[in-house]
Amino acid sequence: MKNTVRVHTAYTATNADETIMRAGQEVRTGKRTAEWPGWVWCTATGGWSAWVPECYLEIDGDTARFKRDYMAREFTVHVGEELTVVEETDGWLFCIDSRGERGWIPAHCAKLVVGRLSEDKTK
Repeated sequence: MKNTVRVHTAYTATNADETIMRAGQEVRTGKRTAEWPGWVWCTATGGWSAWVPECYLEIDGDTARFKRDYMAREFTVHVGEELTVVEETDGWLFCIDSRGERGWIPAHCAKLVVGRLSEDKTK
């Protein structure tokens, strides 16, 4: 069972890229920001670039390898939408919407629907 959240602040996605980086893939690490501690800008061969949670990476200087698969896609969400939370990390929620679409939203945009759990849609 997963937690359900309801969006109380709309959010417009800035990254709709559905590329999945696989465990073991190497990237170059770049900037970090005080706004989102725990996240690092990464660039892969072929031009893919995105913010990545540091906990997904094994960092060695200015390079890193993914410890697990990762998709950087964000959701555009509207007030009142309900989402199933798959994971929470460093101020962001990785969620599934009612259509089965997956993506990240800032955690401050949604609140837990108290007393309500969703069916596990990750299986």
